[in-house]
Amino acid sequence: MTAATLDRAALAYLERFSSSAENLRRVLARKVERRCRLRGEDPAAFLPLVDEAVARAVRGGLVDDRRYAESRIASLRRRGGSTRAIRAKLLAKGVEAPLIASALS
Repeated sequence: MTAATLDRAALAYLERFSSSAENLRRVLARKVERRCRLRGEDPAAFLPLVDEAVARAVRGGLVDDRRYAESRIASLRRRGGSTRAIRAKLLAKGVEAPLIASALS
């Protein structure tokens, strides 16, 4: 695994899905763990690369937790989701509670 490989994986994921920074970190970490399991390597050595890839995506504007929360809230409200259910879904995706509270206001 290299930084370039993780950047490509992040871009491929973000082309298909909107994501929070923590959710992208989880997705990339699972990818690293799967790949390391196949090659018999230790995934802990590659996890700092995951954090760097997520940080680059955030700096580049590809990932914005506030924008993600606001768009997800709007989508779930259109479907009739309750505030409690929306909060739970956003927490599950790794959005921080204060950010959820401000976006719900």
